[in-house]
Amino acid sequence: MKKRTVKKIAWIVSVLIIFFLGIEISHAYTAVHIDIPTKSVAPGSEVGAFIYIESDEPINAFFLELSYPGDALQFIRSSDVESIVDIWRQKPTIVERDTIRASGGMITPFTGEKKLVSLLHFRAFENFSQEETFSLAVKEAHVYRADGTGGSFEPNQFGTNITISPQSSRYSLVYREDDSAPEVRAEVISLPQSNKFILSFKSEDDESGIEKTEVRFFSIKGWGEWQLTENPVSIPGGNFVAQIRSKNNAGITAIHTVFIWREIVKKLFFGIGIIGVLILSRRI
Repeated sequence: MKKRTVKKIAWIVSVLIIFFLGIEISHAYTAVHIDIPTKSVAPGSEVGAFIYIESDEPINAFFLELSYPGDALQFIRSSDVESIVDIWRQKPTIVERDTIRASGGMITPFTGEKKLVSLLHFRAFENFSQEETFSLAVKEAHVYRADGTGGSFEPNQFGTNITISPQSSRYSLVYREDDSAPEVRAEVISLPQSNKFILSFKSEDDESGIEKTEVRFFSIKGWGEWQLTENPVSIPGGNFVAQIRSKNNAGITAIHTVFIWREIVKKLFFGIGIIGVLILSRRI
């Protein structure tokens, strides 16, 4: 009789634990939204698609793939003005027909109601003689918990529709006036238990947003070529100066220079050693 009672109590406790864990798990809510304020536009109109994220639990990184009607809309550019993203691993980029991919992270873990990830700028094609409706959707999404484990999960996903109709009004996106250069910050980070370095940077422009960021390095051979980059970037060995160049959507650029002091000191000691050897060899 006692064994049955113990088993019954254990069963009830197990059910209660599962029940309360289920409540806790289901309470956390994370979602990615695509929102287009103007649902119907005329051919040739400019269209802004806002990508939002919301979460009840702290997250600090994301990966998104978005599908859009490539036969109806031309992707022009993205804007990160007022975005919660601090570090772009990949800014919104066309990776294949009808697909845009983006990934990045937040230095301070995000939790709260809908906040902007990116604003995607499109232009509707002109060749529409009758009304047609198209879908923009979240094709794939992963967000990462800010709990130190790096665990990821798929959030809820909400797309939207856009109608292109000759009977609708023609719209143009209004951009902020921008006559100032972007703000660029960067630092060299030494990787633990390694002789390798990475360059971590942040480019911001509150008016028109960042169009692109490039990097180049300086070695004994001189300056290398400017190359498009995302944050962070690995510093090739033998380089002792790095430059980050960011261009905003108004066409204004800013350059930030960073010195890799450990490499500079290494080169100085090497040079001093060579000179010392030459001096001693002459005396001998």
